[in-house]
Amino acid sequence: MGMWIHPPFALFCLVDLSRETINKILRDADEAFPFIFWLASKNYEDAPHKQPDQAQQGTEHPIDESFTSDFVGKKVEDAADWMKNKPDNVALDANHFAILDKKAEKDGTVVLCKIGDKDLKGTQLDYLRFGAEEGATHLGGTEYGTWEEFNPDGGHTAKIEY
Repeated sequence: MGMWIHPPFALFCLVDLSRETINKILRDADEAFPFIFWLASKNYEDAPHKQPDQAQQGTEHPIDESFTSDFVGKKVEDAADWMKNKPDNVALDANHFAILDKKAEKDGTVVLCKIGDKDLKGTQLDYLRFGAEEGATHLGGTEYGTWEEFNPDGGHTAKIEY
């Protein structure tokens, strides 16, 4: 597989999950696109930053045993607000991100989220649930209109379990 050339996607852990679950999701996603997800923290300084002629990558696994998510107890809208307010020098995709909810512990799924309409304009928030590897494949290969193929009616097709 070639080197990842797109910015990574923020991954927000909205519930308290075991390190094993988070590591498995990162490992599974890496099968499709290595280091596609960056495990988000509240501090924008912790995020990968744009560097000239240098590809950025997401979180490596295994994650540190001391990891705790800054977003436990938050909602998907809070993650979207974090994304909308990120500085321009933060090297994360601006319109797509993922969240982990209680269902991640049960079945290893992620909820992919998109801010904006088909042209990525506006503040509309849509989300879909995928297995980690399938979700990484979807994000890594997203082209114009791909999201709408999975979600032709728009809106929230995934029930988020807080």
